[in-house]
Amino acid sequence: MCSAKTAAWIQIAQDFNTNASDEYWDMSTLKDRWDNMKRKAKKNKAAVQASKKKTGGGPPEFEYACIDLIIMSIPKERGTGFPSSFDDDEDCNG
Repeated sequence: MCSAKTAAWIQIAQDFNTNASDEYWDMSTLKDRWDNMKRKAKKNKAAVQASKKKTGGGPPEFEYACIDLIIMSIPKERGTGFPSSFDDDEDCNG
């Protein structure tokens, strides 16, 4: 993990533990919990989408939980890549 991300997770852990009542969670535990929540939200999203595509009518089998909607609303970090002089399709896309 890069130092900026590590520093951010350390700050998150400090803020969390400041507001926590009696439990102390370290940075790696909080990160694992966050990753599990994102994984579960993604799994629930797939279940909702699959449920919508079924035929037969009736109410949906699965619905989003509030936490899933919050997690899915957070923008994801995306990389932009590096410019390359060896693989440039700019003139081909004209």
